[in-house]
Amino acid sequence: MNTSGDAAETVFKLLIEGVEVVVKLTGSGAKNLAAILYRYSQGDKKLKGATNLNALLKSGKELTIVRLNESDLRDFKVQAKKYGILYCAVKDTRADDGYCDLFFKKADYSRVNHVLSRLDYNELHHEKEPVFNRDEKEISQNDKGNETPKKEPQQRNDSNMQKSRLTTENGTKVNIEQVVRDIRDGKKEAMTPENWKTYLALNSQMYSYSQGNKDRIFEQNPSASVVLSKTKWREIGRYPQQGAKGLIITMPEYQDGNRTGKFIDAKVYDISETYGRDISHSKYAIKLENGSLEIKSEIKRMKSIALVPVEIKDDIATDSFYSPEDKKIYIRSDITDSEVYTGIARETVYANAHSKQGEGYDRVKNHLMAESVAYSMAVKYGIDTNEFRFDYIPDEVNGLDGKDLSELINPITQSASNEIKKAETNLSKYKPKQKPSIKQELKSHKQAIDSNTYKTRQPTKTKERSR
Repeated sequence: MNTSGDAAETVFKLLIEGVEVVVKLTGSGAKNLAAILYRYSQGDKKLKGATNLNALLKSGKELTIVRLNESDLRDFKVQAKKYGILYCAVKDTRADDGYCDLFFKKADYSRVNHVLSRLDYNELHHEKEPVFNRDEKEISQNDKGNETPKKEPQQRNDSNMQKSRLTTENGTKVNIEQVVRDIRDGKKEAMTPENWKTYLALNSQMYSYSQGNKDRIFEQNPSASVVLSKTKWREIGRYPQQGAKGLIITMPEYQDGNRTGKFIDAKVYDISETYGRDISHSKYAIKLENGSLEIKSEIKRMKSIALVPVEIKDDIATDSFYSPEDKKIYIRSDITDSEVYTGIARETVYANAHSKQGEGYDRVKNHLMAESVAYSMAVKYGIDTNEFRFDYIPDEVNGLDGKDLSELINPITQSASNEIKKAETNLSKYKPKQKPSIKQELKSHKQAIDSNTYKTRQPTKTKERSR
């Protein structure tokens, strides 16, 4: 295989069925995929789906490639036929990474980009491809001609990548990384209303992690937002970028399904280190909308587990209120489902506080906890948060009387995380079940065969067409 080219392309020659073919590849990863084509020309049997490459290779047109989630290949095939895209999907069966390489003509780039956007992929973006040096290592050239380390390619232009600055509801610019660092360092002046909302929003995305692991995550990446394991990211159609370092957390060690009492290090990834589907449109992200089955189920759940009765009334002045005298939560009858949801979330905190504090209960002293928990659940599930106000935070911070700031914020974030965990357990029945991978199905079949419980599928009968 002869290779040559500049930083934007790879040109090489292959012998296909006795005919020498000159191929030009462009796009991120062209060098690595050139190796796949070479293996194909040598008759490598480990490449699945490569038999349709001949038409592309012999066309003499410039080719480019992208990576595609295997689960999206069927939908892509339908759309590609509609838009007249000639392509070839190649899967190396030695790799178990869940995606394949998609070859197509560079002239079809805009049409492929359009099709992938319909599948919830972000706009494609290719960086210039570096060339091989004499040692066959990938390098890039700076303006002076000196060799510099190659940067990892960005597989896609990712709209979900966490930005270091966030525009809040009132238009204020918030530096997320600085906010997290200052609050974790106990700087009381950092506890402004907008900063607190930002901190709660981040916590609502990391509800499943212990406080210790949250601290570890923020130590390694102060601007981390959505953090999941590689397996969880794959379930929602996203994958760690090449060279992603990940974040180290601690988790219990299991052996034969039981905890050993020891803890081990595990790697997770922030969304900024991943690429793939836009999670804001993911079918796995649940948004509680007025009138939906999800929000009605959540309201029913919260009513059923509340320590006190929840009563709907017509003649109360506020949307929701917990009465310590009646030991009831009152909800006004003419408000929306989302207002009922946040109202029960808020007033349940007051009811729980009254149960624990007894005669010493004071609604004002529990105000920050109640509002913060309700805000966290609202922002987690896409409910409007414009009505939430935290203007009294400076008074709460000043009232610490020398106590560490963590004594104020840790119980709040932990309570919010606990409530979100309960909601997630309930809402899981509304999330579509993930189709098991071929590897998981084979493992399941093997276990069934070993235990003599395997049942063969009965062939489905096809109806005769009416003449």
